Amino acid sequence: MMQKWKHLLFISWPVSVEVIEGLIPQGLDLDTFEGKEWISINPFKVSQMRLRKLPPIPCLSSYLELNVRTYVKCEGVSREYFLV
Repeated sequence: MMQKWKHLLFISWPVSVEVIEGLIPQGLDLDTFEGKEWISINPFKVSQMRLRKLPPIPCLSSYLELNVRTYVKCEGVSREYFLV
C-alpha cells in the first residue's frame, strides 16, 4: 500500500500509570519514563492512498486519521500500542 501523510502533528504528555494500565492487554508492560507513562495524539491527513501499481480509488484515497498511542514493552522490547 502507498500513501502520503500531510499536516502531521505529534502531541505527547505524561500521565499517571494508573490511568493507562487498565487499557493495556495482558502480556504487555507499560514502558515508563521517570515513573510516568506517556500518551501521544497524532492527527494527520492521508492522501493518495492506493495499492501499489494501481491508481487511487476515487473518494477513498484521502481521509483524516487520528492515532492515540502509548508505549509498552513486549518481552522486553519497546513498542507502540495504538489505543484508537
